[in-house]
Amino acid sequence: MTAAAAAPSTASTSAHSSSAVIGGAVVGLVAVVAVVALCAHRDKSLTQRSKTRSLSCDAYPVLETPHLRRYPGTIAVESNNSLGPNARSIRTSWGPSLSDDSNLYVKPIRMFRLELADLHVTSTKPLASGTYGEIWFGRYDREPVAIKRLKNKTPERVQTFVDEMLLMSRMNSPYIVQFIGVSWELPIDMECVVEYMDMGDLRTYLTAVTRMTFTWRAKQASMAGIARGLDYLHSLETPVMHRDLKSRNVLLDSRKGTKLTDFGDLRESTATSSGAFEWTAPEVLRGQAHSPASDVYAFGVILSELSTHKVPYYESKTHSNSVALLHQVMQGKARPLFDKSHTPAWVLELAMQCLAMDPARRPTAAALVAHLDRVR
Repeated sequence: MTAAAAAPSTASTSAHSSSAVIGGAVVGLVAVVAVVALCAHRDKSLTQRSKTRSLSCDAYPVLETPHLRRYPGTIAVESNNSLGPNARSIRTSWGPSLSDDSNLYVKPIRMFRLELADLHVTSTKPLASGTYGEIWFGRYDREPVAIKRLKNKTPERVQTFVDEMLLMSRMNSPYIVQFIGVSWELPIDMECVVEYMDMGDLRTYLTAVTRMTFTWRAKQASMAGIARGLDYLHSLETPVMHRDLKSRNVLLDSRKGTKLTDFGDLRESTATSSGAFEWTAPEVLRGQAHSPASDVYAFGVILSELSTHKVPYYESKTHSNSVALLHQVMQGKARPLFDKSHTPAWVLELAMQCLAMDPARRPTAAALVAHLDRVR
């Protein structure tokens, strides 16, 4: 009787103990899940805030600057090569600026930014070098490209460079060198990437070849390309003047023909400061604004180069008399020479029209295109 009564009591006690253990375990599990969920929510929130900050067009978050070894191109790799030879390059331009570029406004150009890992400078020296910049040969996504770099990287000049690239990005013509994109690690080091033209510029080509090699049939095709490029620029809703049309800014390609480059306002606004007064219209030399007619005058000067294969005023230009020659051009007393014995009469006549002192008497770019189509 006593033993029988004790048995249920023991079983009851055991049941209560088991329930307590299970209850405690459940409470503990719930607490652990709650802690894990809270931590996950906090990490997610921090990650979202971090992404929002790093993707903002105007933000330059303060990041730890890695140790980099700089190459001639825009490629930067870790100095210890710990990621191996095939590692992709590190993009550092979202980090703090180490140069005086705090006043640069680069937001509009960001949409044209190229992947640094896909851009490589392959030449050991510039393809061309001028007063304000250099052109290097490279490859982007395995395609040949030309990479333009500034020499004097002041914030003011880089900002003008950005404005020129934005202008180029709106161009869509087979007679204008195609803008591919822009690259930089720091905004002050911005580079412009454009299509590569395999025959170089017209000035260099004229120096390298003879009249027998560069026939008037081929020259006429180049003339048409220049005229069509000007007609495109002048016909835009907001007309664009080239402002620095000359043989070095005309590029040739064995497949793509003739195209214009380096238009816009990258150079100084005064003609004499760029050293290109030989192609500058007299009225611009006298202080008037550039106009479509001043581009047509420059086209006429290029016709003289096609005639002689020499730079304009080659017969009279020296370092000592450049200023005197400039004043003669300004007054209409000096004009570029033509080799009349080796130049078709229609080219000479067209050149005289383009070089008229009165801008109103010069043909339009559209008229040049129509004329060149008729004489084919």
